[in-house]
Amino acid sequence: MKANTVYLLSRDPLVFTGGFGTFLHVHAIGRPFTFLYHNMGWIRPRNLWRYVKNAIPYRGNKRLIVMTNEPSEARWLRLVGLEAYASSHNLHVCESWFRPNVSVGKRYDAVYVAQLEPFKRLHLAEGVRSIYVVTYKNGHDTFDLHAYEPRLQHAEFNRVFIAPEQVREIYNAARVGLALSPREGAMFASMEYLMCGLPVVTTPNRGGRNRYFTPRNSRLVDPRPDAVAAAVAEYVAAPPDPFVIRDEVLELVRRDRLAYVQILVERCGVAVSSLEGEVERLWGGDRGIASHAMPLQDFLTRFSDG
Repeated sequence: MKANTVYLLSRDPLVFTGGFGTFLHVHAIGRPFTFLYHNMGWIRPRNLWRYVKNAIPYRGNKRLIVMTNEPSEARWLRLVGLEAYASSHNLHVCESWFRPNVSVGKRYDAVYVAQLEPFKRLHLAEGVRSIYVVTYKNGHDTFDLHAYEPRLQHAEFNRVFIAPEQVREIYNAARVGLALSPREGAMFASMEYLMCGLPVVTTPNRGGRNRYFTPRNSRLVDPRPDAVAAAVAEYVAAPPDPFVIRDEVLELVRRDRLAYVQILVERCGVAVSSLEGEVERLWGGDRGIASHAMPLQDFLTRFSDG
């Protein structure tokens, strides 16, 4: 899901979803609607008041449902009077785009998608012999991983934003995906790794990325460089079948998409001929959920009338 983007799930009744940059704006449209807001970050109990405050404009026929990445977050929101369900934003990642490509040779032991911020704990990857870091820094046009984290002088990285095609190629050129933060949202990249058939080395965390991890596709290690490096080395020495990893996670995603459609039917009044057919309509095809995307400003203009 892109920032400042709305995804139309149903036109009659009007039901849509979105994440970054949408919560504070879409209530301005005039007609009745249901908005399934995907909270991208980690909700803490001490921050619940912000959700209550920002939900005030959603009243009457302007309905808000918050979709959270952890079940505990949905429970907290329901305790303060908001309608909420646990439904990972990672179920929207497009499996037609992220897939294994065995024609790409393996050049890296690991890949880590991590912005240049302390919570990503980049130093934990210092013991990985061969690594590519797909990185960025909010508010910057160029990035210098080596200057930010001198312990990763051996890592390759992108100095500017790179195209999604290049990111996908880097995934397929790596043997393992890393997820090393102690807390964040569900981490889109963790799902992208899995859909490309990469096993994941992760540390204990909060925020929801564990939902699609299983004993067959990931290893949970202590947040120490030696533990991360050892787990990566084990996967490099005995690589799992990428298509087995992919097939398992797609079955888990299918389960969650069916549950998502059930919410649309039971809580939003959307009529469907079959749950499976609606799953295919919303997430199928080459573009997946992106085929229902609309820039936020275009959406506000189009639906501003009452």
